[in-house]
This record gives sequence, C-alpha cells and structure tokens, in this order.
Amino acid sequence: VLSNARLFLETPPRYGILVDPIQVVSLFLKDPYSWPAPCLIIVANAFAVVTLSLERRLAAGTLSEGAGAALHALNLLSILCFPAAVVLLVPSVTPVGAVFALAIYTILFLKLFSFRDVNKWCRERPPKP
Repeated sequence: VLSNARLFLETPPRYGILVDPIQVVSLFLKDPYSWPAPCLIIVANAFAVVTLSLERRLAAGTLSEGAGAALHALNLLSILCFPAAVVLLVPSVTPVGAVFALAIYTILFLKLFSFRDVNKWCRERPPKP
C-alpha cells in the first residue's frame, strides 16, 4: 500500500496527469448507453424527488393520506423493480456495475421508506399547546 501511495504521489509532478478528465466526461456524454450503471444511479434522484413532492403535498393537505400511501407504495415498488428490470434487459450492464447500482437502489428504498414513516409520524403528532 505504501509503495503504491508513493507512486501515486510521485507520478503527477514527474509525468503530469496522464488521463484527461475532460475526455472521460465527453465519452460518457457522447454515448450514455455504454454506461448503464452510472445512468441508473443518476436516475435514482427522480424517485427521491417524487417522494419529496408527495410529502410536501401531504404536509400541505392537498393530498389525502390514503392516496399518498398508495402513491408512496407505487413509488417504492418502482424503486425495487425498475433497476432490476434494467439490469436484466440491458446486455451491456457489467456484474460489478449491476451490483453497485442495485445496492444504491436498495439503500435509497430503505431511506425513502424511513422518510415516509417519519413524516407520517410528524403529521400525526398532536400540536403542542
């Protein structure tokens, strides 16, 4: 580990940066379908935004608790099914990328489920006198 760390620290001053980060980003932007796992991770933000907007509507009272619970259940179910379907149907997904993306989605599912529960408890809490 120490010899590799020394090599990592000595290489840029001696030889410069050998990998151009702009080329890596442009490669990703030119053909995003060759990178399905990072695209899956980026799309995960949409599920979090949906959950946030549902909770805002529930807190404002513009959405009933029953409809909110049904929409939350649909959103959480899609968090589990969508990445699994993409991993199974897209042949360019590597096993390492698939495991990483599915782990991110599993963590997101658990966090959004907890977010929904905590906000429900806060809505049900009686107001302080």
